[in-house]
Amino acid sequence: MMNLWSISLLLLVFLIPFADPCIPTKTPEPGIPATTANPNNCPLLGKLTVAECNVVKGPLNLVCAEAIVSSTSVTCAATPVTLLFKTGPGGSQGLGGPLTCKGTTWNTPDGMPLQANLVTSPVACVTQGSGK
Repeated sequence: MMNLWSISLLLLVFLIPFADPCIPTKTPEPGIPATTANPNNCPLLGKLTVAECNVVKGPLNLVCAEAIVSSTSVTCAATPVTLLFKTGPGGSQGLGGPLTCKGTTWNTPDGMPLQANLVTSPVACVTQGSGK
């Protein structure tokens, strides 16, 4: 007849393989998401530094600041939000903001998709400068 120690040891050896999938691990298994996916996944926009923005704006009476860019919005610390995009050498385009991400598309405040050429353009914030 088996004693209690032997039975406990036998149960432990027998149950470990079945308990292993239930023990949490630090590394999730492939294919099983560790967190809920964000339904908004827009491409991150590049940011212009203040120095780069000053070159892009040229002689315009504007004050530059870095844009606040996340995976769900592009905005500015100052209001009203005005974004300045560098569209190429010597080219720029201003746009009222903020931008919001819906699905995989950046949208302007009126709900229109951001122009395709601006999705790949770096951005900064500008405000009207004081009169000189």
